[in-house]
Amino acid sequence: MSNAIEQQQQDVSGFVILCEGCKEPLIQRLSNGLWKFKWGRQQKFNEDNELIYEWTPIELYVHGTIRIKCFRKDCAHWNDLTFLPNVNEIETIEQITERFQEIKELLDRFPKARQRA
Repeated sequence: MSNAIEQQQQDVSGFVILCEGCKEPLIQRLSNGLWKFKWGRQQKFNEDNELIYEWTPIELYVHGTIRIKCFRKDCAHWNDLTFLPNVNEIETIEQITERFQEIKELLDRFPKARQRA
């Protein structure tokens, strides 16, 4: 799992999904397939009321299909977000045919294995 998080930290591109109910930003979809959800903002000020730093207390990365309720009180709409794999994860017919040919050649080389298969 840490590999996926490391990969997403390097990959900042993606797009924001809007709530179906209120059309406000809800969650980000990264180009590597992960959903990125950030909630809350904490700020630290010095004695002169100058912002020292800011951080997000909740930052969540999800892989898969999710159902998320809009956190706005006046909306509270349930959003179903379907996970679809990245294009580079989908095998083409040519790749499947190539794998089939490799397996067939291996079975031809080892006839006893073919009898068991």
